[in-house]
Amino acid sequence: MAAKIINKVEIVAEENCKNMAYEGSFLDGLNKMRVDQKLQYCDFTLEVDGDIVKVHKVALAIGSPYFAKMLETDMEEKRTGTVKLEEVDVRAVKALIHYMYNGTITLTKDDVEALLFAPDRFQIEWVKLQCEEFVKRNCLRILSSGDTPASKSLYDSVRKYILDHFDDLIEVEDLLLLPFDEIEKFIKDDLLTVKSEDDVYKAMLNWIKHDVNNRKIHLPELMSHITSTSNMKAARVCNSAISLNRAVYSMGGNNNGKELRTLECFNPVTKMWNYIAPMNNSHQDCGICNYDGFIYVVGGSNTSTVEKYSPAINSWQVCANIHTERYSGHTRSAVVKNNIYSIVDMGSHGPNACFRLDPREGWWYNVNEVGESSDDFELVCYDHSLFHIAYGCCKRLDVRMNQWESMPFLRFERYRFSAVIAADNIYVLGGKTSVSAGQSVTSVERFNIRTNVWATIESMEINHYRGGAAVVTSSSG
Repeated sequence: MAAKIINKVEIVAEENCKNMAYEGSFLDGLNKMRVDQKLQYCDFTLEVDGDIVKVHKVALAIGSPYFAKMLETDMEEKRTGTVKLEEVDVRAVKALIHYMYNGTITLTKDDVEALLFAPDRFQIEWVKLQCEEFVKRNCLRILSSGDTPASKSLYDSVRKYILDHFDDLIEVEDLLLLPFDEIEKFIKDDLLTVKSEDDVYKAMLNWIKHDVNNRKIHLPELMSHITSTSNMKAARVCNSAISLNRAVYSMGGNNNGKELRTLECFNPVTKMWNYIAPMNNSHQDCGICNYDGFIYVVGGSNTSTVEKYSPAINSWQVCANIHTERYSGHTRSAVVKNNIYSIVDMGSHGPNACFRLDPREGWWYNVNEVGESSDDFELVCYDHSLFHIAYGCCKRLDVRMNQWESMPFLRFERYRFSAVIAADNIYVLGGKTSVSAGQSVTSVERFNIRTNVWATIESMEINHYRGGAAVVTSSSG
């Protein structure tokens, strides 16, 4: 008799199964009840400008912290199941209710203002963010309508975006549609961010040519707002530059072999350079940085002296010397996390040295050497890192680890150049192809700190060699 074989199957005690389409169908079902106005299921009423909007309490509570709080407390609206909303556009309310049920919002120029502030009132952050981004992308169209937005906040947001991105908007057709009073406001605004006055001039001419017969009468008035930047009062090389509170300071340097202790300040309003209080010592090829409202000047060729300048009282104060002992050469400085870091060319005495000053203590400390000898480098900082930039030797130092590591080299051979940092990009500009003579390098290189890649961008129209450079923003400091 054949044996009967029984396969034993293990029974799973528990298994979780999920219908991936259920969440969508649940929301669709709720939304259909609302749209079809099935009153036996819609348990709350919104009254807006005489319109009645039926909704579900649960949808309001989930979609809006404002309504959630209202429904959780013992308020009259909770007891009556009705709330009257005042000083809010009915279109905005209906659009937000639509969003609560299906997660989508439709934005247009006509309703974005109402939608920008209704989400703020009802604490729906995602919709508010989308409205703000829409405003940025359509800023010129909003202003070119000829009507100032009813909300000052929206108007200010639109203007700030245009001021910050004017270079990118010069060729945009919508700029030509702005009324005269708006284009004039932008051209004469001190916060206008452009690469050069030529860009402002170009934008003005494009605007005039768009309707030359009617707009040519505005040419003299617009031209009066376009001024060239004056030259510094003294010729100087090997000087250092920095921006603080939108003013630009040019310090020290050399004039026909004479080391300078004078400095000049560029006023962004008058667009003029003026002498201010001279330093206690002459400095050329020195380090420069700002900390806590003071400008620090560190060492330089043939000096280890350090001093700080107070713009508030136009006065200098001597600080502790940097510890370079027998030799001090080309120096660059930057601030990282409340500490001033300075790299000094030590010449034949060894690799470039790195020092740290805590301004709150007033003492200098030795930091790990760069490991390379160079009398031609720049130093910038970002977050916790220092960036030593030189042709053939680019390195970064995370000050928390105190360890230098290599980074990609510059793409072009250049010497006596300048380097600045803006956002998360390092810009290298100017210089020559050799230290003594060589050809001027007009190309500008940009290093993106996040991608770790150098790229070549637009060339400069001027030659820049053995000078200083600084980035001016609306909040330089």
